[in-house]
Amino acid sequence: MLVAICVAVLGSGAGSLPQLDPAGLPRDRVRVELIEAGIPADNVWPAVSLPPAVESYDAPAFAFTRVPHKYIDTGVRADRPNPYLLRAASRVTLPPGTHRLLLRGRGAARLVIDGQVVLNTPFPPNYGDGSQGYDPSLDPYLNLGPDFRFAPPGNREAWVNFKTAGGE
Repeated sequence: MLVAICVAVLGSGAGSLPQLDPAGLPRDRVRVELIEAGIPADNVWPAVSLPPAVESYDAPAFAFTRVPHKYIDTGVRADRPNPYLLRAASRVTLPPGTHRLLLRGRGAARLVIDGQVVLNTPFPPNYGDGSQGYDPSLDPYLNLGPDFRFAPPGNREAWVNFKTAGGE
């Protein structure tokens, strides 16, 4: 199975993301790409082909707490543009059956399996007051049982029971 997670980071819908070439993806690692140009400023997923990634690296799992720092030619840290897109993809083998999948992110996120969108989290609202639309009184948390780790405030999450015949 070709599994891809795309996260529109700090973006301010509809649309699709470009297809990935499974032959170039690792089996035991996750290929992560950071795309900084060609990302719409409004709250929609890119509908056209994206330019090449400005940075890519391999990660051990589909879990990201930060992105690498960006540096300019003189070696000084620079800010990434707003918005930018983090795309993570790998070839994954799942056993047959039903699997509970959780997608969690601070910005909009999309889980794509074999070219089909399986999960989405919404784009954050832009209220202009710095709150990113967060109102703790309206924060319904997702309760998936006693062994579930709750999301901190401001995160968006979605889950689905995904049924598969198994295989890659």
